[in-house]
Amino acid sequence: MRLAIPTWTFTRAMWPEFAEKEFLAGITVRPDNAVPYNATGSFYRRRERWADATAMYEKALKANPDARSTSIAHYGLGVVHQKNGRAEPAKAEFAAALAANPDNAEAKKALASLK
Repeated sequence: MRLAIPTWTFTRAMWPEFAEKEFLAGITVRPDNAVPYNATGSFYRRRERWADATAMYEKALKANPDARSTSIAHYGLGVVHQKNGRAEPAKAEFAAALAANPDNAEAKKALASLK
């Protein structure tokens, strides 16, 4: 049986290629769910694969996400913009993350750092 979402052991350690395959397999198992897209986006973001991360977060937003998943996707997009020197789009994404989930501490901290 394939893992729907690989553990961080695989993503942080010595098997990122295995982790990527498992993340993508999770999408095939649940293509209408935002969670595997967000997880894959976060995996790519941590590896500074900005275009891949952006594509996954955008797919998460189209996959009928709940408020938490919407917040995670907007936060991830904000980080991508921030890391690439685009402060205004980053602020907009962090604000959207907070609009979806006002308890998103990471988005609050990130937005405050840009003001």
